[in-house]
Amino acid sequence: MLLSDRDIKQAIKDGQIIIKPIPSMEEALSACAIDLRLDYEFEVFEYSRLTYFDPRQGTTEQITKRISIKDGDAFILQPGEFTLASTLEWIELPDNIAGRLEGRSS
Repeated sequence: MLLSDRDIKQAIKDGQIIIKPIPSMEEALSACAIDLRLDYEFEVFEYSRLTYFDPRQGTTEQITKRISIKDGDAFILQPGEFTLASTLEWIELPDNIAGRLEGRSS
């Protein structure tokens, strides 16, 4: 079951869902979702440096490069590319609510 916008607002008000910082509900809340913002730092994979990566042998520092984007600048992810990113918001959900994170192309 998906929570409606009213259910999401109520769960935030009741403290069941914790979002820090709380986004502008007029901008972020839709019928059954809250839009989150990407942070300005990304871990971009550099596939040409290694033929394979074994996570048991170290961290992603071997095959990623950290880049920071200035506020207002664009970050363009090309087709077939993969990057790691974080959101600006911190979210806590109780055991009886699951979240789903989906990317957007805008």
